[in-house]
Amino acid sequence: MKSKTKILVTLGIISSFAIGFIAGVSTDYPKPQSTEGITGTIAKVKKYKNTKATEQDIQLRDQLVQNEEQLAAIKSLLTIYYTNAILRSNLIDQVVAESSKNETLKSKLTMNLAELNSYSNFLDNSRADLLVAMDALEKINENNPALVRNSINQAVNIITQVRYRNVAVLDFLDQLNLYIEQNPDTAAQELKDSFNQLALNEFKNAIFTKDAKNAKLISAYNIDSETNMANINEEAKAMAKKDMEQLGTGFTDSEVLGVINAIYDSEKLGLKMIETLASFRNSENLSHFFDSEKLGAGFSSNASLNFVSDSEALAGIFAFDSESLNDLSSLIN
Repeated sequence: MKSKTKILVTLGIISSFAIGFIAGVSTDYPKPQSTEGITGTIAKVKKYKNTKATEQDIQLRDQLVQNEEQLAAIKSLLTIYYTNAILRSNLIDQVVAESSKNETLKSKLTMNLAELNSYSNFLDNSRADLLVAMDALEKINENNPALVRNSINQAVNIITQVRYRNVAVLDFLDQLNLYIEQNPDTAAQELKDSFNQLALNEFKNAIFTKDAKNAKLISAYNIDSETNMANINEEAKAMAKKDMEQLGTGFTDSEVLGVINAIYDSEKLGLKMIETLASFRNSENLSHFFDSEKLGAGFSSNASLNFVSDSEALAGIFAFDSESLNDLSSLIN
C-alpha cells in the first residue's frame, strides 16, 4: 500500500512539472513593464494563499519535504535561473542598445534585435514568479500547498521558455562575433564590450547547466580576456534586493541573498570565467569542466552557501536541468 502511495505521489510530481512544461511551450507571455509584473505576481500569491489545497497539492508538498536532496536541488535550480534572468536581461538590453547605434547591424539584424528585446521583456516580467517559487519552497512548511504546487508549475513554465527562447541570444552572438571579426577597426568599443559581457555570461551559464555543446560554441568566439563583469554584477545584486523588498519575501537578511550574491561573483564559486574560458579552449578532455564534485569543491565554505556548495545538491541541479525537463518533453511528445 505504501509503495502504491509513493508511486502516485511521484506521478503527481511528474504531472505537476509536465503541466508547467506544456504551458511553457504553448504560452506567449505579454510584455508589461516590470512593475506591472511584480503587481501581477503579488496578486497571484494572494490568490493561491487563500485557495483550498487539494490532496495532490498536499502530497506534492509532503514529498518535497521528505526528500531534502530533491528540494535543495530544485531551490538551487530556481535560484540560478532567477539570478541569470536579471543578468541576462541587463546584458541583452545593453547589446541591443549598442547594436542599434550601428546602422549596418540595425538594418541587417532588425528581426533579431526585436526578438532579443521581446525576450528581455519576458525575463523582466517573469523573474518575480521565479522568486515566488523560491520563497514557496524556502518556507514550504508554512505555505499553502496550493501555492507551492502552482508556483512550481509557473517556474517550470518559465524555465521551459528560457531554454527555448535563449537560442535567439546564441544566434545573435554568432552573428555579432562574425561582424566584429570582419570589422575590428570600425566596430565601436562599446559594442565590443557589450558582446564580450553577454558572451561571457552565456559561457558561464553553459558551464553551470552542463551544456557542453553551447560552451564549446561560445568558447570559439573572440572574447576579450580583459572583460570585466563587476559593474553589471553589482547592478544585478541591487535589482535582486529590490525584487525581494517589493515581494516581501523575507530573503533580504537570509542565506538566500548570500547565495544570490555569490552566484553573481563567479570567483566565489571557484570559477574565474576568463581563466576557465582559456582552459576550456585548450583542453582536449572537457568532461572535468562539468564535474559537479569539482565545481562543488570550489565553492566558498561560507555558511550562506551551504545548499549550493553541497556537491550532491549541485549534481541535483544539473540532473534536473539537463535531464528531467528533457524527460518530460519525451513524455508529452
